Amino acid sequence: MQMIRICVITGTQATYGLLRWVMEEIRKSTSLELQVTVTYIHISSEFGLAYREIEADRFRPPTLGELK
Repeated sequence: MQMIRICVITGTQATYGLLRWVMEEIRKSTSLELQVTVTYIHISSEFGLAYREIEADRFRPPTLGELK
């Protein structure tokens, strides 16, 4: 059976807090593959590079995407 890739995009800590539980379930699935892309506040040094919280939750490696 072919894995289905799901890409979750998060830009703020509030969004990540809501998506984290869905991401956990996708990660547990044997038929789904999780891809994480982080943008906006997560990659801003002004906000403490919050993507590190996502890495600490063992969602690796997140793709860092700059919004223009």
